[in-house]
Amino acid sequence: MTRREQWVRALGDPATWGRALRVGAPVGLLQAAIHQGDAWLRLAVDAKVVLKTVVSPLVGFALVWAGAAGALVTKAMETRAHGR
Repeated sequence: MTRREQWVRALGDPATWGRALRVGAPVGLLQAAIHQGDAWLRLAVDAKVVLKTVVSPLVGFALVWAGAAGALVTKAMETRAHGR
């Protein structure tokens, strides 16, 4: 399997998605609370604050997903290189 095929395979791997949800989503929510929490507490919410609040968890999720998928791909490629 090529590296590209391994990345496609990682897209369908439930463990990769689960790790991203368990780790990335809470970290992203914490990041949103830290960065936009004051605006929410002051009720100074506009479209920009809402957008940033939604995007922050998505960024955390995406970063963790990419790391988990990359680890899966690397492991698969190393296993293949060693003939296992």
